[in-house]
Amino acid sequence: THTHTQPQYTMSTTQLPRFSYFPLTARGLSLLLALEEHKVRYTPHVVTFDEWPAVKASGISPFGQLPLLETQDAGAVTQSQAILRYVGGKADALGKDVAEKARHDMVVGIADDLFSDLVKAQPTVVAKDKAPAEVRKLWKETIPGRLALVEKFLGNKDRFTKAGNTVGELHLFAMLYQLKEETKQDTVLDATPNLLAFYKRVRALPAVQTVLKGKSAFGPGGAVPFFLPHDA
Repeated sequence: THTHTQPQYTMSTTQLPRFSYFPLTARGLSLLLALEEHKVRYTPHVVTFDEWPAVKASGISPFGQLPLLETQDAGAVTQSQAILRYVGGKADALGKDVAEKARHDMVVGIADDLFSDLVKAQPTVVAKDKAPAEVRKLWKETIPGRLALVEKFLGNKDRFTKAGNTVGELHLFAMLYQLKEETKQDTVLDATPNLLAFYKRVRALPAVQTVLKGKSAFGPGGAVPFFLPHDA
């Protein structure tokens, strides 16, 4: 008889941070954008769903979660916001002063709210069955209302900070990308013209293009859609 040996997962010993996530956009997209845009070199570790139980059982991730960034100076960092701020701290991309840092953190928070809205009601590759009433409410009330508030906060500009490419702004873009393009809701930002201008500006950044085309160091998995198209 043949015995199947589970692969052993151990803490990365490379000098570069090792970024581990599933081959999906979801919570990993904004982190890839931050790493690539701010030229923070990293070792990619694509974790398939078949491999995940062994990775989780290894104890590498403090809370048994992905995404995970294993670093030399901060150890194993999990939780998306923690990884985002770690990368932002390394790259000085969290805002230039107290006021910008506050705006930055507000942008991170509202981006997380948008993602939570979507995960709750919009079908995904791992949860395809959602209540039709919840889906209708999402697109008719929740999303338009939240986007209107973000538009007001942005004001008559195409960026939330002077630099315009803080990790928080990349985080918001990642959520808007999934909201707009993965769900095939091409006109969802038409009622918020300044936010649409922000979206188009960030989408055109070369590093962002690289990630969205599946050509980052993480590979094609970084661009695999998490959300399913919405049938209006």
